[in-house]
Amino acid sequence: MQDHSATGAYAGAFITPPYTIATGPLAGGQPSTALTFPATPGLFVSTSPTLAPSLTHFTLLALVRNPAAGTSRTILASDNSAGTYWHMGTNNGVLNFGNSADGWTDTRGADLRDGNWHLVAVTRQANTTVTWYVDGVPVGTRASASAAAIATATPITVGIRPATAGSFFIGATVAEAMVFDKLLIARDIADLWRAISPALYTFGGPTGHPIEALEAIDQPPPANWIRLQGSARQAEAFAPESLAAHGPRLAQYRTLDATTDTRATSYAANRLRHDTAEEPAARLTAPWATGPQLFDHIAVTHPALSQASRLYRVNAIALDFARGPAGHRYRATYDLVAP
Repeated sequence: MQDHSATGAYAGAFITPPYTIATGPLAGGQPSTALTFPATPGLFVSTSPTLAPSLTHFTLLALVRNPAAGTSRTILASDNSAGTYWHMGTNNGVLNFGNSADGWTDTRGADLRDGNWHLVAVTRQANTTVTWYVDGVPVGTRASASAAAIATATPITVGIRPATAGSFFIGATVAEAMVFDKLLIARDIADLWRAISPALYTFGGPTGHPIEALEAIDQPPPANWIRLQGSARQAEAFAPESLAAHGPRLAQYRTLDATTDTRATSYAANRLRHDTAEEPAARLTAPWATGPQLFDHIAVTHPALSQASRLYRVNAIALDFARGPAGHRYRATYDLVAP
């Protein structure tokens, strides 16, 4: 569970064994870990989590993959082990959100039981509107019922309907569950989907957009070793492959918000991801293509470099215009980083 709240109170807990942890659910996307649950459901056991504040305006997102056929139910969050609950997920392959205390539930969108990964999301504006999204596209809205805030006495728990046997996570997979204690707008959710989806555009090869040149780049990132100091806390994070290739490149940061060991460790890891994500991997020159935008994933094939459909993320775009006897020429240069 990725906690993007201001308070850090919604870290969540995976307390629904059995499940299988796998890596790399998307072929080239961002998620690093996925939880796959067996086709034969079992009894899911609750624990006694610590208290957390209520949620008023919030957004929940997650990547889910349901089996291509058969019964499928994937519950991403539930908040009260006493019986009153709310959840967001898929119910028999269709996006579902509900709050049993308020008595309002709804489903929207097409059946997602196609065996593919989908980004599902719900935003809730207290006392106003609930909006559903599938793969970055809004698929429906509904007025919320009565509660000014989601009634909760516990943190968000991923993958549980307390004291219920055989109901949830039936042969389904979930990854990158995220919670925000604010409303994300449609553009925010669309950007998230575009940033983690597989390659949207293809360059080179017999069917891809033509390319003029591809330059492989091997240069060190701004930092591959982070030392973060907080309020009486210190943590470090490093990238072993970059250290071996380029030697240590230490950067030190300080933030008073790192008030616990957990926060300091998380902040150091996030800063390392930020710095290494900017490491250039290649520069592509091609006739101008109107589709690719910043942070999109593209696949590049270059037989001369023995490269077949390698995935990159667009980190910068430059446009060159020239006019001469042969006419106008538009050329684009894409700075590419690892996906």
